[in-house]
Amino acid sequence: MRIGREDINIYNVEEIAELFGVNRMTVYRWNKNGLLRLKKIGKRYYAQKKDLETLLDR
Repeated sequence: MRIGREDINIYNVEEIAELFGVNRMTVYRWNKNGLLRLKKIGKRYYAQKKDLETLLDR
C-alpha cells in the first residue's frame, strides 16, 4: 500500500511555510504567539493538519 500526502496528518515547518507562502521564521512566530501549535519530535517541529485548518479559519 502506498501512502500519499493526503494520508499524512502532520507537516513540518518547511512544508507549512511553503503551503502558506511565508518564511519559516513566520511559522515559528505563529507558534510563539499562539496562532499555531507546533510539537517537537526529535529535533524538528511539526503541526497537525487540524491545527493548520484552525489557523485558516481565523
